[in-house]
Amino acid sequence: MSSATNAFLGVSYLLWRSRCKLSEFRRLYAENLALKACNEALRKELRKAKGKRTAMPIRARALQVLGYLLNRNNVRFQKRYLGTCRSTVRIWTTRFRHPFRKPKNRGGRPPIDPKIVAMILQIKRDNPRFGSVKIAKTLAQMGIQVSRYTVAKVLRENGFDPTGIHQHPWKKWVGACKDEIWAMDFCFTQLRNGMEMMLLVVCDTFTKEIMQLKVFEGRDCIASSDVAATLGSLFYQTERQPEKIVHDRDPLFQGQVMRALAVLEIDQLKSPPRYPTMNCFAERTVQSVKHELLDHIRAETPEALQTLLDDYRLWFNEYRAHEGLNGMTPDAYANGKRIEHVPPINDLTAGRLKRVEFANGLLTGYRWLDEPPVDQAA
Repeated sequence: MSSATNAFLGVSYLLWRSRCKLSEFRRLYAENLALKACNEALRKELRKAKGKRTAMPIRARALQVLGYLLNRNNVRFQKRYLGTCRSTVRIWTTRFRHPFRKPKNRGGRPPIDPKIVAMILQIKRDNPRFGSVKIAKTLAQMGIQVSRYTVAKVLRENGFDPTGIHQHPWKKWVGACKDEIWAMDFCFTQLRNGMEMMLLVVCDTFTKEIMQLKVFEGRDCIASSDVAATLGSLFYQTERQPEKIVHDRDPLFQGQVMRALAVLEIDQLKSPPRYPTMNCFAERTVQSVKHELLDHIRAETPEALQTLLDDYRLWFNEYRAHEGLNGMTPDAYANGKRIEHVPPINDLTAGRLKRVEFANGLLTGYRWLDEPPVDQAA
């Protein structure tokens, strides 16, 4: 027998009993209980027939709560929330939105036409040196108005550089070949007895070679003629001469140095006052010399310091791997060599690695020799 039948029989019994023995008030109370039981039984039957009841949307619940508060004469709600500003009402309205509901399309810039995208890519392939500005102007001549930012976005999404293949102005300034521009600067160091020494650093901005590391005894004992003589001997010994040379506005680079460079037809590029970053290659070379050598030693005499600096220059140019040259040494890069392929393992085991020490063992270099190890030769 189903629950609905049981409920009906129970209701009938209660109604019969109420009519026979109970008063009117108790009769109504009993009928109310009977109707509730019958309603609950019908709900269970409907739940079994239809399955689980669908969840009510959050908006419907919000409207029910709002209707309840309006009908119940809630003074606090009507005065505080219905009489408030528009922004507060908007905040309360958005609170009842479903968190997983997809936002509506609020418009915006439409996507670019695929035909225009194909034209942009075709112009870029036909003219590799064109950037986004040039391509946008080319399209404007044909009556197609596309901003350079849209063109740059299309080029970037398809693997092209929006700036083209033009050489960067900084690369033009530092030079693009060997011995085009050199840079020089002074730095200070001390001997073990506290005597101040000046160090002249000359480097090639393209190959990153250290051309000269010259020690002078203090600033008061040096003149521009000494710097000019040092540069002249450097040009004579290396048989190399730059087209331009960069330096700051130090008085030691004036006078004889200016006249000597003018005779040799070497242009001078002076960095602006109080802007040492414009002579960045010389400053970076000075930093390498300090961090790798001068910060770890104190020489006894200027001659000993000059010997250590000569060892450092040899190690820097011929043994030290330079990150700015893709791991090559400045000497190999200056001579046009490139990193070779990885040799087979049999060739590696047939040779041996030779260790070379500089600056009394402070600096270490390595060379690969093709001769077999001593144990195998024996």
